[in-house]
Amino acid sequence: MNDKQPQPHVKAKKNVELSLSPIWFLPIIAVVISAWLLVKLTLESKVPITIQMTTAQGIVAGKTQVKFRGISAGNVTRIEVAESLGHVIVHAEIEPSLTEFLTTETKFWVVRAQISLAGVSGLDTVLSGDYIAFDPGKSGTSKRSFVALNSAPPIGEDDPGMRIMLTAENLGSISEGSQLYYRQIPIGEVRFYELSTDTRSVQISALINPEYVNLVNSSTVFWNSGGVRLSGSLSGFEVKTESLSAILAGGISLFTPDMQASAVASNQRFTLHEDYDDAGVGVPIKVAFTSGYDLQSGITKVKFHGIDVGHLDSINVIPDDDSGVIANVVIDPGAEPLLVEDTQFWLVKPNLSLRNLSNLETLISGNYITLKTGDSQISQRDFNALDKPPPPDFRDPGLHVFLKAKTMGSINIDTPVLYKGVEVGRVANIFIDDLTEGVGFHLHIRPEHGNLINSSSRFWDESGLDVSAGLGGLRIRSTSLMNIVRGGIAFETDDKEATIIEDGHEFSLLDSPLASESPLNVVIELPSGESLESGITPVKYKGMSIGVFKHFEYQHKDDRIFGHFELNNKYADLITSNTVFWLVTPRLDASK
Repeated sequence: MNDKQPQPHVKAKKNVELSLSPIWFLPIIAVVISAWLLVKLTLESKVPITIQMTTAQGIVAGKTQVKFRGISAGNVTRIEVAESLGHVIVHAEIEPSLTEFLTTETKFWVVRAQISLAGVSGLDTVLSGDYIAFDPGKSGTSKRSFVALNSAPPIGEDDPGMRIMLTAENLGSISEGSQLYYRQIPIGEVRFYELSTDTRSVQISALINPEYVNLVNSSTVFWNSGGVRLSGSLSGFEVKTESLSAILAGGISLFTPDMQASAVASNQRFTLHEDYDDAGVGVPIKVAFTSGYDLQSGITKVKFHGIDVGHLDSINVIPDDDSGVIANVVIDPGAEPLLVEDTQFWLVKPNLSLRNLSNLETLISGNYITLKTGDSQISQRDFNALDKPPPPDFRDPGLHVFLKAKTMGSINIDTPVLYKGVEVGRVANIFIDDLTEGVGFHLHIRPEHGNLINSSSRFWDESGLDVSAGLGGLRIRSTSLMNIVRGGIAFETDDKEATIIEDGHEFSLLDSPLASESPLNVVIELPSGESLESGITPVKYKGMSIGVFKHFEYQHKDDRIFGHFELNNKYADLITSNTVFWLVTPRLDASK
């Protein structure tokens, strides 16, 4: 009997673990990245558009930009001619952030530099090239094909600032972008112009910048101050302009005589006058002259530091004094603060001679009246003109030094002071009270050049063309062709670390760069006077000129000849009892 009980069959259990291999994540990641790239590409892709234009002049594929208020908004990709040959199609791409603004209200136009006698506009294109301006549409339906405007659109109602309308008989030098000036500060610009419906006038739309809106009210007057307008006769030309920028781009000036006048609403209409005189805002003054010979009514201008600030309106003879005249002058209202009791007036006219050439600008503009203001705060309207420019006093910015000379030479008032050929100052005044003491000159050096002069500076007459000739040689000395005509005083500073000078320091005017204030006189006995020329024959040391021959001295008793030489004091230590001099002359040998 088998005592063993049968054992039940037990199957082994297997633990099944489900695992996902990392390789299965790669397709998922690839799908996510692809989707992200697709979305990113869609969001960042530039929007293609087409712009129809009458001409593509100045437009270059791959270079010309589309700009919004000076900021790049896209670029031109290609240009093609329409099938009808009547226009061109410009293909461009716009930044995706501006997609929503490409609507039926969007406007495009080309900005080009326009240069003519009427003015200059689009000056920013001179360096960057022509570009397509872009005015985004704030409403309308989406659009991708556009027709370019021939010029900039009128001012939008949502542009910040005040919109005004000006009516003028003619456009003159005004153009889109021309500035509006208040006391020569730009406060706005011209945006648009067109002929009136009856074609008898020009309507100009301008925008005043928000920060200057308070300068315009019901009393404000406007006048054309741009471009160059010439009139005149054989006796002179009348030149009217506001400033250099106004000459280039045209300009409109305005003046508000009553700042408390009633305010005006946007789109207020004003008259644009021909000039400030026509606008009736000029300040009348009277200037007494000893003679009216060089004055021309309606022609002679008044200038301050080269800026036109008024004109001569008429001339009257002074009662009971037939030797003088009263000049009735009209001053630009912006220059009214210059009219104080110590203001000085005088007439500037050209000075043409072989000795001096100055005030060349008057050859074109004609004689003009200029002025110098003082420190007074008291207003004045009647003045007595000076016969010549007033000498600057030490209050005028810059360095003031004096020169003493034996003769006046070719130096005159306004003769330039030159440093290395560059004008750094001018002769302000000449003193000839006591001719036995020579002549004195007051030099006015510009503030930025005052540091070029110190106690070691040397001044010499660089005027005209200095020609000396003889058997010993030919010397021609002048710094430039202009100096041959107008003359000049040149200087050099030997020691840059020398003592700094103050106003009123006195120097001597030398004859030449080689001369010195106290030359070393050397007398040399000569075998003959052959080949020596006064003022020409140099004294040289190692090829360097250190002096010049001055004159002969003949002693009859001993039949001896002596030469007198002047040496620069800087080389005095070269002259000792052992110094040897000899004459170097050219030698011609037919055998060589």
